[in-house]
Amino acid sequence: MRENASLFETETTVWKEIVDRKKEFQEMLRLLLHFDERSGRFREYSEPELHFMRKSAAVADAGGLRVYLRDLGARIYYVVLEVQLGGGRLSTAYVHEDGISLERANRCEEPEHPVHHVTCLTDLYTAGPATARVLPEDLYEIGPGAPGDMAIELMLDDSLFVD
Repeated sequence: MRENASLFETETTVWKEIVDRKKEFQEMLRLLLHFDERSGRFREYSEPELHFMRKSAAVADAGGLRVYLRDLGARIYYVVLEVQLGGGRLSTAYVHEDGISLERANRCEEPEHPVHHVTCLTDLYTAGPATARVLPEDLYEIGPGAPGDMAIELMLDDSLFVD
């Protein structure tokens, strides 16, 4: 494990907040959720209720939604979502592997392929400047133990990578 590796704060941590393209993010999220529902895949999650937390972000008013992304490398992102509700807020986090971006790379010789016309998380991440080195203080409560935290720890484990 990298010394002092932390999901939320390292010297190289860069979080980006999606501000202008939240509706595109929500559309992408709706498509992924729809696939999970049609295939039944969400029932295989260790905590299927997290599917419905993401679904609330997909259907929420974009004005009450905050979306933060952290690039973990290899087209993998840590996503933190917060939905402002009338009686409070709902926060969730998950790891997203950008399969659309990977498929684009695999089909770079086919510019007319539909995969080149679908918004993916990498598009949204690369569209804007870094907004923070740490998450806003009010989102820290989803820190250690957050959904996806074990996956993050594995991804930060240098011993898993071959040079």
